[in-house]
Amino acid sequence: MANFRRWFFAAALIALSTGLASAQVGVKVPGGGGGFLSCMAMGAGVPELRPEGYTELVGDIMIECTGGMAGYMGTQVPTTTIVVYMSPSVPITSRFFDSNGASEAMLIIDEAGSSVATGAQGGYGPQAPQSLCTTAQQQQLGGSPCTAYVGVDTSGQYQVAVQSDGKTPAQNVYQGKIGDYGVNSVAFYGVPVLAPADQGVMRTYRITNIRVPVPGGNLTGTLDAFISTSGAAALPVSGTVTVGIVGPAMMAKVDAAPAGGGNTFVGCVPTRGPTLAAQVTFTEGFAQGFKTRVVPLTDAAWASTVPNTATPGQNIPGGMYGGFAANSESGFILPAASITPISGVTYTAGLADYGTRLKAVFMNVPVGVSLYVSTTSAASYATPGGTNTAPYAVLVADSQSNEGNSDQATITPLTSAITGSDGLSAYPLTTDISGNGAAIWEVVNANPNAVDTLTFSVYVAYNSSFGTINPTNVGLSIAPEPGGGTFPTANATQGLTNPAPRFAVLSQQGGSWLTINSCLLNASSTPVPFFYSISGTAPASQNVAVTIKPSTLTVTATPVVITPNGENWLSASLSGGTLTISANPTGLSASATAYTGWVKLSATGVSDVLVPATLTVYPPSALSITTSHVGNFVVGQPEATYTLIVSNGASAGPTSGTVTVTEYPPSSETVVSMTSTGSVWTCTTSSCTTNYSIAGGGTYPAITVTVSVASNATSLLTNVATVSGGGSASGPTTTANDQTTIVPLTCTVTGDHTPSVADVRELINEALGVVPPVWDLNSDGSINVGDVQVVISAATGHTCVL
Repeated sequence: MANFRRWFFAAALIALSTGLASAQVGVKVPGGGGGFLSCMAMGAGVPELRPEGYTELVGDIMIECTGGMAGYMGTQVPTTTIVVYMSPSVPITSRFFDSNGASEAMLIIDEAGSSVATGAQGGYGPQAPQSLCTTAQQQQLGGSPCTAYVGVDTSGQYQVAVQSDGKTPAQNVYQGKIGDYGVNSVAFYGVPVLAPADQGVMRTYRITNIRVPVPGGNLTGTLDAFISTSGAAALPVSGTVTVGIVGPAMMAKVDAAPAGGGNTFVGCVPTRGPTLAAQVTFTEGFAQGFKTRVVPLTDAAWASTVPNTATPGQNIPGGMYGGFAANSESGFILPAASITPISGVTYTAGLADYGTRLKAVFMNVPVGVSLYVSTTSAASYATPGGTNTAPYAVLVADSQSNEGNSDQATITPLTSAITGSDGLSAYPLTTDISGNGAAIWEVVNANPNAVDTLTFSVYVAYNSSFGTINPTNVGLSIAPEPGGGTFPTANATQGLTNPAPRFAVLSQQGGSWLTINSCLLNASSTPVPFFYSISGTAPASQNVAVTIKPSTLTVTATPVVITPNGENWLSASLSGGTLTISANPTGLSASATAYTGWVKLSATGVSDVLVPATLTVYPPSALSITTSHVGNFVVGQPEATYTLIVSNGASAGPTSGTVTVTEYPPSSETVVSMTSTGSVWTCTTSSCTTNYSIAGGGTYPAITVTVSVASNATSLLTNVATVSGGGSASGPTTTANDQTTIVPLTCTVTGDHTPSVADVRELINEALGVVPPVWDLNSDGSINVGDVQVVISAATGHTCVL
């Protein structure tokens, strides 16, 4: 046992969280021996896979071997071919490095490049630099540059794999070839198998950088990897290990009415610079759904193509699922494996082209509307990286055609000196010929232990007036995706050439982001008429309904008059949707034609609305009154009537204001009532008034004055009535006289002056209520048999005595 040494580096590999309980490289001096070679495959990590991703990075596969026979110095190390199959069968989309299927998928022997300290001297095992054996080298027969030989370290104590010179560590990173055993396979040819030999000593093979597409329906749950080798004697391992599980989808939404935003906009009111219209929000389906390009480093080199090897980086085996890099789009980065298929663009094994990109496509942007988006997801933020896990994203592309452009060595965000209304930097987008604009943001910092949400602002600006613009939609997704970026078809069966990563749109997410309402200013165009008679009462104000949309629209009302002398008789005020128009005729003379003008309603961005108005100024009214009666009145007659009629002169103006008719009966008559049909006049027992206006030549309804005649009345009596007011030019009062003959009472109630049976019948009908009661001859307060007896006495030749 003194001739055998074992060296261990399990603790260091555990610090890298490789998933191994111990990871030992065994060497044996010549002449040693061991048992049967035993190997076991396991998953070094089981990451969640995004259901949108076409290039999802699966977990590393670890093959651990123990036992076996020690080799003999200088002999060639036996080799095997290791093939990995995806189950269910999905095409492997790791990046191609040549047309024959050589890819970025890698197999690493003994965690080369991890720098884990061991007892071996001379830089072997984990201390050895990563040395690439390409697929082309693996497939050479005999004398291949990748042939490994049994050797010892510089101390002579440890058995190691060396090249033909006997001292240089053999190649320890092997390049996988995709498609030789189906599109779901990757093969590693000529992999040397140097048995660990001694009990407790382990040799490891790590398979990494395998990418697969999840969309398409073949992969909906758990993804497994099946491993087989070309000969059980060389590397006895087979079986299935779980390397991924499909997680929930990303969610995205639009807030079309964010706090402080301008939506819904008013089309007639131009914006003052980029005004917040909406916010678009993206949320991970699971923690680590938003992956940065590479692992953030403590020295803040978050945009580096190849992480600084002085700090934990992604060219250290096991780093991917060690707890600090699970949210990275890149896998195990091997600078030695690189190609330049396009002039000036170099692709490196394991290195993605960029981090997760989030895309918004704004559809049908109206002509004349300028569209902006915020360049970042936060107002201010320190340079991402180090221990900071706050989610953060920056704008990297302003069109769908550029969404797949590679950043190469560093991210160059788009910047703008324009500030949006919410204080963020606002970048102007250019729409395509279809009126669509696009913005692509890249995630540059994310928290691998929480479900992150990123929110970006959307702004608009316009100077011209617009009609109604119905809600305009925005589609949200992860970019690049089919239809926007330049990359192979969604279900490509060959490995990816450009870019990485890429995504599918599982379902249309988004919603409306912009609504512009047209302004509306409208009112009736029917002229508003005003009438005035000289010396009359000024006409009352009139209201006109005005439609104003939106209600916040500022509208001014300006009176404009056109008259021979430019008189300013028109005024107006606007309150809410009510326009109040007034006419002041003071100083205006009567005119054969109406004075004309209008009220102009004005608001920014809409056409003026004109509300016409007219003022007709008439000459003064010329009121006259007549009083008349029919027949003679009788001494003691209880109800005799006069008829009063008020008229306006034919060439006069209409009456204005209150018209009053007053009755002045003679001393032997008493007014019982003053009445009129209809509702024009309002009467008492001495006067009637009205505010009703009549035009020139018009006549008011007749007024009936009922009087009682005194028993001692003598003939002749004169009734007097006057009319006043109404703006009449005839003077304040106009008088009418009516002479009335009073005759003695003969009890001839029929009026024929000869008492007869007809008089008796008339009074009987009055007593019975057949005709209106008039003659209470005996003055007892009612028409009854006493009154009939008086008439009968007169009819039979007796004196008519009351």
